[in-house]
Amino acid sequence: MLARDSLIAFQKLYLQEYGVELSDEDAEKLGTNLVNLYRAVYLPSRKPAMRTYEEAH
Repeated sequence: MLARDSLIAFQKLYLQEYGVELSDEDAEKLGTNLVNLYRAVYLPSRKPAMRTYEEAH
């Protein structure tokens, strides 16, 4: 769940960028999806890195 001030900031940015006013529910869904995408793409994985081809053979 996003903090209330983060949710409001996201709604303002979304309105400025796309001209669409989001409900709290829609902003929560889109904001959470954005945070999850950021975590998946930019944060390092805690899982061990895959072995290289040479290590596997």
